[in-house]
Amino acid sequence: MEDWFKYRQRYQEPQQFIDDFIRQKNIQVRFTFPPTFESNLVSFGKVRVGEFTKIGEKALIRDSELCKTLIHEEIHHRLAAREQRDNLRARQIRSSLALEESYADEVANRYFRMKSRKVTFEH
Repeated sequence: MEDWFKYRQRYQEPQQFIDDFIRQKNIQVRFTFPPTFESNLVSFGKVRVGEFTKIGEKALIRDSELCKTLIHEEIHHRLAAREQRDNLRARQIRSSLALEESYADEVANRYFRMKSRKVTFEH
């Protein structure tokens, strides 16, 4: 029954759930912009480089998805910042949306694997 209440909280108070998740799971990332829940977002997450990071309802389905989505979206900000500092690799990655998405997925999955060795994720 306790699992049911935990599961429901993520949908009843999604922003609080995201904030608690970052703190409780010790997601040691300095986010460029604090991730904010966006109820109308149809994707897992969305960024506007230099402006915001939004997290959609799809990312709340399980802890692993939320963790990977948070990292994935942050990678977009970091790649843009590296590109602005004339980093050639970042420029190459950002030259193609498919390449950037693939890179962000790869980094997010690697972070999750590393993190899941130290922290138990539910669902």
